[in-house]
Amino acid sequence: MASFSELPSELVEHIASYLGQAALYATSQLTRSLYTIIVPFLYRHVDLLIPLGNRLPRIDKFCFNILNDAKLAEYVRSLRVGLSSSERVWGGQQFLPNDNEIQHGYVCAKAQSELEDEALVSEGEDLRTALGAREYGAYAALIFMKLPSLHRLDLADCGYESLRPLHRILHGIVRNNNWQDRSPRLAGRITSIKEVSYNFDWETGMRQENRTSNTKVWQVLPFSGLRKVEFPNTDKNLASLFEPPGRSMRGVPPTIRTWRTTSITTMTIRHSSEICDNLNGILQGTPHLQSLTCELWHDSSVCLPSVNVPWVWISLERWSESLKSVRTTLKTLVLSVEFFNGKELYFRQPDIRTHVTGHLDLRNFTVLQDLEVPVPFVTGDPVFWFAITFEPCLPPNLRHLTLRPDMSRAQFPYAFDSSILSETQSFQDSQRESNYLAGARMDMTCVFQTSLYLVDKLNSLNSITVWQPPDPTLAWFEGQMDDFVTSCRNKSVSGRIIYPQILRRKAATEWDLVQEVTLFDPSSPQSEPFERLFRGERNGIPLGLATQYHLGEFRKRHVRRHR
Repeated sequence: MASFSELPSELVEHIASYLGQAALYATSQLTRSLYTIIVPFLYRHVDLLIPLGNRLPRIDKFCFNILNDAKLAEYVRSLRVGLSSSERVWGGQQFLPNDNEIQHGYVCAKAQSELEDEALVSEGEDLRTALGAREYGAYAALIFMKLPSLHRLDLADCGYESLRPLHRILHGIVRNNNWQDRSPRLAGRITSIKEVSYNFDWETGMRQENRTSNTKVWQVLPFSGLRKVEFPNTDKNLASLFEPPGRSMRGVPPTIRTWRTTSITTMTIRHSSEICDNLNGILQGTPHLQSLTCELWHDSSVCLPSVNVPWVWISLERWSESLKSVRTTLKTLVLSVEFFNGKELYFRQPDIRTHVTGHLDLRNFTVLQDLEVPVPFVTGDPVFWFAITFEPCLPPNLRHLTLRPDMSRAQFPYAFDSSILSETQSFQDSQRESNYLAGARMDMTCVFQTSLYLVDKLNSLNSITVWQPPDPTLAWFEGQMDDFVTSCRNKSVSGRIIYPQILRRKAATEWDLVQEVTLFDPSSPQSEPFERLFRGERNGIPLGLATQYHLGEFRKRHVRRHR
């Protein structure tokens, strides 16, 4: 049998594309030929985030490597820097240890010559001084300025001082209208950045609870190549996200003028409780937007007022009106909903029905082809009463429809560990739990009936996909699957089912892992169902939406791990 080093380079590259950083580094040290093959993969995705426990990554050594060998810098496609959102990570500036004076002296000398003619550095805080003090943020700023092929930038900033030097540079770009002429080398490198993500933890999927997070989308709007942005909305005042200081402080909402210069085509808004009031102003400034994902999130234990007053959280009429700004460009729309009480068990969750009105009217969206929404957004019925009749107001050219179980009673159940209870569960609670689960099954029957109705009603449909609940005991039974396949076969529509894996594998780390099962494919009508796993994204659509309640239950050790 041939050894690993004797395999064809194409096969080694294919294997390397699946390996993590530690395995890549170990493999690169085996032979010189393997090093040549592996090193581009080793440097492709660079994660320099300060992790739990405040132990600094050796960002100084990475900085030395790319300054010493410019080819290594060309391999980097994505960069993640900043501070973890965990409470165990300290605030303030971060300083690296004084353990290699030779490398440190080389970096400082190299930076001195590299930054000699850099106007954005000389005008602001002295980056050279920060490098001399071994500040983490200074190395991050220098690396950012030295990567010629950077495609994606992930910034994690919890409102402390860790990325101050980098923010200074980004702020200087916004402040100087002629910054491209004054910093031509930096302008050329920034052009390669297509995607920027702010303050989202792809490792855990958990929403950041720190409201001081520095989510400053306005800093990257001047990037001429920017096409995709992702950010959380933890503050009702969206002006602070899209306007530099001096504008937002005057109470001016996000302006059309600020956004018209961008070419953003994809936007993902995470964990947003209040968005609709500002959505119209944002979308009017993204005239090229093709894909929009909004993760609507509301924890009533933190956000709802103590008094019981009528309150409409989701007005679908207002959503329909706000979305009109992009009706001629929008091709993909994804909306998820998570309305819960993080301090209660699943069968004590609040009723969302009184906080939702109307239905989503997308009849004028002529280019919208991919739609993923909760069932009530289509039916206008948050009660999930499957006997109700409705006329779908969907796009005329809709090709791919995905229905989510959000807003149903099937959204939150899980097998919880009864040992967590301070006392034996009361008869009333046992009855409430039983009634809740019965209601969850009724809601999934409504989802089933709605799916069959839409397959029959929508003549332009190419595929329909239906999410199953996180708890596997509430999924459609075999007879419903058969009827679903029959309906799809009769209309020559692809029929798919999605199973989220977080509760099926009973692991919080699987928050963004799903199994997609194609039950019927008109291009191969006689084939058996086939399965595929997706993590992170499914056909360009973000996964792991509306998972905060279950992630919280895992964190509190409420989920029963044993069978």
